[in-house]
Amino acid sequence: MVFAVLAFHSARQRVDVYIAKNLDEVIWEIVAEGTSCTIITEPSAGPVSQIHDRQPLILDPAYYDAWLDPKTPAGDLKDILSHDIDGQLQFYRVGREVNAAAINKQPNDYAGLIEPIKLL
Repeated sequence: MVFAVLAFHSARQRVDVYIAKNLDEVIWEIVAEGTSCTIITEPSAGPVSQIHDRQPLILDPAYYDAWLDPKTPAGDLKDILSHDIDGQLQFYRVGREVNAAAINKQPNDYAGLIEPIKLL
């Protein structure tokens, strides 16, 4: 099964960053203890390397069927993952309020918590 992940969040730097793409794919399975999933990553490059040492590999929707077909050779699966994600991601500065459940008893789930930024 393939399902969409809207974005990932990196809080390792002084400024939290939310990184989004229209569709980022994950792997999951149902196990006795519950449902699990994984995001396939590799060492980061380009703009992502400014904020994190890892970046996701992206599966093009055109390859969903091949990815899900158990008959697809493993070598072919490696070839269909996109390593070049430059230009495919948008970056947003995340407000510090996101780390608290509420501020002055007001929920902190408003649109202003993320602001678009440009990375070099």
